[in-house]
Amino acid sequence: MQQSTRIRNPWIRLRRWFAARPVLCTVISLLACAGVPLLYQVLIEFTRIRSFTVTLTYLSGRISNLLLGWVPLALLFLALTLLTRRPAVPAGIMGVILATGGISNYLKLSYRDEPVVPSDLFILRDAATIGTEMRPAITREMVVFALAVILVTVALTFVRLPWPKGGRGWALRALSGGMALVCACLFTVREIWHEPSMRARGLGYFSTGLADEYYKGTFVPIFLHMLGDMKIDPPAGYRKTSVEQLAGEMAAQAGERDSQATPDILVVMSESWFDLERVIPGEYSQDLTANFDRLSREGVSGYFLSEGYTGGTANIEFSALTGFCTDLLPQGSTAYSEYMHEDFASYPLYLKQQGYTNVAIHPYLRSFYDREDAYADMGFDAFYDMEDFADPTYAGDYISEKSTIDKLIDTYKEETAKTDGGVFIHTVTIQNHVSYTGGIYPDGYRVTAKVPELNKEETALLETVATNMRDIDRALGRLTDYLETVDRDVIVLFFGDHQTGVADDDTINVNEKAASYLGLPDQERMVEKYKVPFLIWSNHDKKDAVTEPLTTAYMLLPMLGAYYDAPQPAWMSWLHSTLPECRGLARGYAIAPDGSVGLPEGQINELLRKYWTVQYDLMFGEEYSRNILYS
Repeated sequence: MQQSTRIRNPWIRLRRWFAARPVLCTVISLLACAGVPLLYQVLIEFTRIRSFTVTLTYLSGRISNLLLGWVPLALLFLALTLLTRRPAVPAGIMGVILATGGISNYLKLSYRDEPVVPSDLFILRDAATIGTEMRPAITREMVVFALAVILVTVALTFVRLPWPKGGRGWALRALSGGMALVCACLFTVREIWHEPSMRARGLGYFSTGLADEYYKGTFVPIFLHMLGDMKIDPPAGYRKTSVEQLAGEMAAQAGERDSQATPDILVVMSESWFDLERVIPGEYSQDLTANFDRLSREGVSGYFLSEGYTGGTANIEFSALTGFCTDLLPQGSTAYSEYMHEDFASYPLYLKQQGYTNVAIHPYLRSFYDREDAYADMGFDAFYDMEDFADPTYAGDYISEKSTIDKLIDTYKEETAKTDGGVFIHTVTIQNHVSYTGGIYPDGYRVTAKVPELNKEETALLETVATNMRDIDRALGRLTDYLETVDRDVIVLFFGDHQTGVADDDTINVNEKAASYLGLPDQERMVEKYKVPFLIWSNHDKKDAVTEPLTTAYMLLPMLGAYYDAPQPAWMSWLHSTLPECRGLARGYAIAPDGSVGLPEGQINELLRKYWTVQYDLMFGEEYSRNILYS
């Protein structure tokens, strides 16, 4: 009876059938080593492109790049097959990893126009949190990829290499598998991590952006190349004497600051705030920037070129608070999660040394982007997250701008009541965070819009974002109206972190149909897509509508200090002194004094060399320049 049961069990029959054919198992295993990694690579691109015929056409022109990624994957597959005797093991492991990477790459490109990079591994928890809240749609291509991984893994479970068991067999498998693994590593180092080899293939330049580089090179080889690019090497000639000499020259160029003023400073970075009426022209029922425009007429305003689009908030925040350029860091890295350390050189820490009280406010999870630790490293005395808000109002899924500004005002009242010294409050809002849903605001409250290119569903989505923008502007007016009543000198820096795609969880992206930059040449389109307005305003020192040319996030606080005589370290004074030469570096472009953009060359490269030497020293090095530029 037991014999009959075994015969009728198809799984056991298949396993025995294959076990009786060792040569066939060996051939299938070797074919799997070659074919499965190639299949998974094709499916990664298929998931992104969402058309099988277009995918094949795309890959037919990139065979060499596809093979560049295939070699280390095939060798890794072979190593795991030799070690376990079961090709199903690497098929399952590699399938899950590559499917996760491919699907994540598609989603990140859809929402942020940026591909998945190795640094995203540092923020997996945060990415999962946002992904859950955004409820992304499951596409046909995702299902195909998942089913392919399952079917391939199940099919290979019946196959086992006929290598001997026991200690001798294990030693032989370990030796051969180890050799395959070493070959995979050597190939990666000599070909994929080797800049001249990549340049010979026309890859590794990143001058046109990460998404374009992935498009040229396919996902796997470019991801592996960036993995090797995460190591940060010191600048040429980095040593104590040369850094101290350079820092001394910078301090001399920055000049002495005689002011003893300690005005209160409020920084408000508003989530996904930008001038929507410029980006998506149309008829809006209300002015979305009435308060911003009014305050600009008595302050300093302009645009900065953001590093992010629909995301990347933490890096823009980091750049603004430190004066450090994220463009000089490894592509796609997240400074808060990777590079922070105790007593990190930053504007808040400098103010703390001058006797300021520093407070951070963000109406979301305190662990998000490791802000809790990062804020402590930068010298913040307190951090209020969403749990510290008493009965806040919500706008969609997130705490409203009004509640956030009310929390800022209440915190300011409490802190100024406790001290005669300066108060610095840094606030990151969240109301306009992606993704968006049409029809969440009632008639009478909702901003209505008429844009000829958009249908009813797209218009509803745009109206949600327009209402958020109007609410943000109202909250800004609420803050400055309050500050007009206080008897302390206060300076406000207000800016959005980045533009955003006006998109839902599935298929709608209004920007792709109606954005004002669609017909522009590539470089102009990039500027229009990534530039974000900023405002510097004070309740005691009104300006006459000063307009600054295009700049970068890390130049905002240096401009605040220069215009309003606020305390700032020599590092930021030096940054401001370089504006007549270069207004900053962002997205691979240097910004000229007139606000035009172009690739850095000549004297700009020398300026960037000096800049990177000090940034490296303060972020990763021995901090030789700290006592000179941050004393």
